[in-house]
Amino acid sequence: MRGKRVSIDPQGFREDSRRVGIALTVAGLIAVFLEPEHVSFASALYAILSGVFLILLGLVNVQNNEE
Repeated sequence: MRGKRVSIDPQGFREDSRRVGIALTVAGLIAVFLEPEHVSFASALYAILSGVFLILLGLVNVQNNEE
């Protein structure tokens, strides 16, 4: 197993991270409007920021480091 390299499809990774980021951002925005006893504001803010980070990660060009 040592000589085998894992290959990541850069286009698929970008698309998936954008989709997950959008879903997480929307879930965080919905959580902001729920009553505080269900979801804390800090948790909702964390979900929103994590989603935005994943969206930005999906927008960055992923380089495939093959030698």
